[in-house]
Amino acid sequence: MNNRFEEPISVSEYIQFLNELLKKVEVKLIGEVVQLKIHQPSGHVYFTLKDKDGAIMNCVIWKYNYRMCGVSLTEGMTVILSGNADIYPARGTLTFKANTVELVGEGALKKAYDELKSKLQKEGLFDIKRPIPDYPQKIGVITSLYGGTVIHDFTSNLGKFGFKIRAINSKVEGVEAVKELLSAIERFKKEDIDVLVIMRGGGSLESLIAFDNEMLVRSVANFPVPVIAGIGHHKDVTLVSLVADAAESTPSAAAYFLNRSWENAMHKIDSYSYEILNNFNYALQKTEKRIKLSLDFIIKNFDSIFEEYQKVELRLKETLTKIKHQLISDNNKIGSLRVKVLRDFIEYLDFQKRIVINYEQIIHYNNPEKQLKMGYSISRIKGNIIRDISQVKVGDDIDIQITNGIIQSKIKNIKK
Repeated sequence: MNNRFEEPISVSEYIQFLNELLKKVEVKLIGEVVQLKIHQPSGHVYFTLKDKDGAIMNCVIWKYNYRMCGVSLTEGMTVILSGNADIYPARGTLTFKANTVELVGEGALKKAYDELKSKLQKEGLFDIKRPIPDYPQKIGVITSLYGGTVIHDFTSNLGKFGFKIRAINSKVEGVEAVKELLSAIERFKKEDIDVLVIMRGGGSLESLIAFDNEMLVRSVANFPVPVIAGIGHHKDVTLVSLVADAAESTPSAAAYFLNRSWENAMHKIDSYSYEILNNFNYALQKTEKRIKLSLDFIIKNFDSIFEEYQKVELRLKETLTKIKHQLISDNNKIGSLRVKVLRDFIEYLDFQKRIVINYEQIIHYNNPEKQLKMGYSISRIKGNIIRDISQVKVGDDIDIQITNGIIQSKIKNIKK
């Protein structure tokens, strides 16, 4: 529309023209609240803003925006409004439509903070803490992604544990940030994440005011998965930090918190590996000792057999000598003596044979290879001997050593 009209226009057209101009002008007004009225049943709030020079402006803030700001207006209160004005055609009155309202001054902000904190404490809202899951991977992040170091500090301090980060940009400064923060939380309710992280750096009470907003606090409390607040603070911890399931003072600390369970798992793996190696070495030493004892036993028994053979040989020689002498001294008894000698000799040989067989059985039963020949086998997985079913699972490849080779097999079923 042109800014200069050659032909006459109607009042409606002129008001429409002015409203289009006013819509483009977003301003912040500061003043004292007077003539406050909360319309029922709509919940919209109408009031007049008056400055120190006596100038006044009719104002309205719609119910949703009023609730979102988390401020309870009272007459005489000094506030800052942000929004734009327009003219109501039916009455020709100028009204400022506020999108946000915030308190002025550290004292007023501190009073509102303390009152809301006390209210939420009585409800027990700060007492409910959900455990942060171990080994989280899908991380949702809400923060300002532009013009700051917050997201860089967070991501650069995350360990290399396969984290999948989904970040949504939002304002984090002042009361204007509340709407974007709430919108980001609603979007994340539809996402598949393990934990949500809300972050920003520190600042004054005024700059952190969004994180003391009642709607935002309740939205964090009702979020479907645990929430970590990585919000810096000035004097007082923000109410969002108090209601979160875990709170860290910096984005870097929030990253370290997410690393913790993964780092503990790595330490456990190192500890278990050390314990397994120690147990394996102990088992090897124990097996080596048993083999050595078995070999010593076999060698000892072999020596005993050889000694017994030597004794048999000596006795045999002695017997033959006696036979020879007997034959020479008594030729008349050769016939009967031959029968007796042969009988005695056969009996003695049977006796010695039983001794030899007995020692042979001792050696045989203590031979390690006999166990394999009897049908026993040695099962290994990845070179390690299987001593317990907890070492294997269905689908594992195993090697089975028998007396004349190795069978490669796959486990189909395990029965305890």
